[in-house]
This record gives sequence, C-alpha cells and structure tokens, in this order.
Amino acid sequence: MINDFKKIQDHLIAEIDRRKDERRRIEMLRKLADSSAKLRLQNEERYALSEMRKRVRATKEYSINNLSELTKISMENFEKNGIIAYFAKTKEEVLNNLLKICDEDFLIASSADVMIETGAEDKLRERGISIFHTDFGQMLYNLMPGEVASNKSFPVIHVPPEIAAEKLSASLGVTLRPDAGEIVRAARDHALKFVAKANIGISGANSISADGSIFLVHNQGNINFVASRLRKHITVTGIEKIVPNLSDALNVVTLQSIYQTGRTARHMNIISGPTRSIDIAGLPVKGVYGPEEVHVILVDDWRTKALKEGFGEALYCIRCLHCTEVCPVCDRVGLLFSYLERYPFPARGAVTAAFCEGIYSAFKSGLFMCTLCGACKRECPLQIDTPAMVERLRMMAAEHGIIPERLVDMERKIVESGNVFGAHT
Repeated sequence: MINDFKKIQDHLIAEIDRRKDERRRIEMLRKLADSSAKLRLQNEERYALSEMRKRVRATKEYSINNLSELTKISMENFEKNGIIAYFAKTKEEVLNNLLKICDEDFLIASSADVMIETGAEDKLRERGISIFHTDFGQMLYNLMPGEVASNKSFPVIHVPPEIAAEKLSASLGVTLRPDAGEIVRAARDHALKFVAKANIGISGANSISADGSIFLVHNQGNINFVASRLRKHITVTGIEKIVPNLSDALNVVTLQSIYQTGRTARHMNIISGPTRSIDIAGLPVKGVYGPEEVHVILVDDWRTKALKEGFGEALYCIRCLHCTEVCPVCDRVGLLFSYLERYPFPARGAVTAAFCEGIYSAFKSGLFMCTLCGACKRECPLQIDTPAMVERLRMMAAEHGIIPERLVDMERKIVESGNVFGAHT
C-alpha cells in the first residue's frame, strides 16, 4: 500500500508538471469556454435561467431525497409503457442484465458513461462483444492512439488537422488531407459502416421521467442511430437521473444543454416505449422504423451509499461540465483531475471514485489537487457545494493515512517553526 501510494503520488506530480504546459489544449478549451459563456449570457433572459436554476435545484433536491420511491415508480411506469426495466444494485448486476439482453454475439453502437463507470464495457469486450462509440469526439479519440484527451466533450480538440489526418489515415487505411471537413466525413463513413452491422444500441440518459420516459439530447445526431435504427435499444443510467415528470425532465436537459454549450441542444429524443404500428386493422405491431425492444437498466451501485453518508448533493449534478470550465485545476491539468480520466467533474469525480472503488481511488482521481477556491460552487447552476464535499473526503482520506507527502512536510514545518517555510525567526 505504501509503495503503491508513493508510485501514484509521483505519477500525479509528474503528470501535473507535464500537462500544465499543454498550451494548445489550454488555449482551445478556454476559447470554447468563452464562446459558450457569451451564448449563455444571450440566453439568460430568453429562457429565464435564474428561475430555471431554482426549479431544477428544487427538483433535484426532492428527487434525491425520494430516490427509492421514484425508482420504484419509474420501474412500474416503464413496464406499463412496454419498456423492459431492470434495477441493478451492483456493477455485477449491470453486466448480468446486459448479457441477458445481448444473448448473442451482437455488435453494439454505444454511448453511455455508466458503462465505463461500472466496467461493463470492458467486460462485454472480454466476452467478444464489439462496442463502438458513436459520439463523434470519442470516436475520433479512439482512432488517434497515443493522444491524451483534452476533456470529456471535445477529447481531441487540441489535435491540429495535420496530425489528425495522419493518425486517422493510419487507423482507417486511407489517405486524408489536413482538411477538417474531409476528416469528419471519413470518420462519419467509418461509423456508418459499423452501425449498419449493429443490432443493439446502448445509450445513457440525460434525464429520466418517473412517468416512464427517457430523455436523450445530442448535437451530432449519433443518438438517432443508436436509439432509433437498431433492433434493440438499451439505456444504462444512474438512478440519480430520475425526476418526477416530463416537465421536470425537460427543465433538467434544457439547463444542462445551455450550461454545457451556451444554447439548447440541436436534437432531443424522448423514448417512452418501442416503436409500433396499428395501421393494419388496429393490430399492434412492434418495431416499425425503430427498435422492437427497449430496455432500461437503472443503476444504483454507489449512489444510495453516498446519499446515506451525507454526499447526496453530488447526485444533484446534471453533468453540464460547466464546473470544469471555471476550475483552475481542470484548466491546467485537464482530465488528470477526474475519475478514470473520463468523469471530469470535480465533486462528482471524487465522490464517484470514493464510493465506487474506495477513498484510495479518490486520491488517484485528484482529491488533493483541488484548491478549494469555490469557483465550481459559485458557477454551478445548482450551486452544488463541491468544496465542502472535497474537504470531507480529504478528512476520510487522512483517517486512512492517505495524505500527500508535501502536506505532511508542511505540517511538520508549522509545528517546528510556526510557518510553512520552516523558517525560524
């Protein structure tokens, strides 16, 4: 444990030193943040964002405080709507349910964070089930081996067209010019070939309405393939996404989109059951232009435990990613301050790591990188108190002897000399 702790600590320090000087990544992400901030300001009055923030905060407070009841109601209403619903208490149950649905060697067009969080994606691959990410940024990232992701939404935005063309040419076996349009079209054609062979689409959910509907928002149109054109559609999502009704869910996804991009989403899918036709003598037939089967796996795993131990506020997160735009640590080290370098939410990442894998994992996810400046709380549309949760997690870490050597050294100097410099006066 001590040796592992030392290795992780040294790795984090080395990575911080390296990533803090990645000028192109930093400049590109700052430019995006400025652009979305200007758009959001333009939409402040148009969408009455001040009132929407209050409504969504109240909705999330109510929903998390009544999570068990809303989960039960959701399960019942999904079944009424013809959606096959599963409740997964653990990671193992997520995998078992997926294997039950994927009863053959299906290809899967996938886009679901909880699949990564629970390890289900890797487990399916180990069983020979192909998984392809249709999210465009993630797909490009997967086609560029050796790159370190910029952030969750735009993982390869730091890559110049010349390098992107070179790497995609090698991955796809074609010759591409350093032209953004040509690169995007080549990657799109590659995705369409895969989706054409797929039988099952997997998605996450931006919000879940307890009256039995799944809300999906996207800007690239990829969800139209994953959720609407394959024989089966599976949603894998955390129970914290559940809110009481359609109106609440719409408020959540609207606020999420505006805080993530500065505007409302370009596309939205609301799934309340399999597609069907009653055009022939009023007889219902499932699977017209969309899926014959719709499945939803509602995942608990660490969430109820975190709620019981006083970290329920982390579950209010609507995953707008705005906290990463204002966090000085995320600005300099990017996804190094995240869970699995995939969950770039300062509070959510650390809490997820702590309750999903243990407090040692929270340390590896950057628990002690946080400056406690409070920018994330001030700018969060729901005013989630991230600094308070980070401080509590640090106390938990200290109880297990997980403290960075530099903090131990600072404490020693304060005790010996009365200041952090070790200078005697």
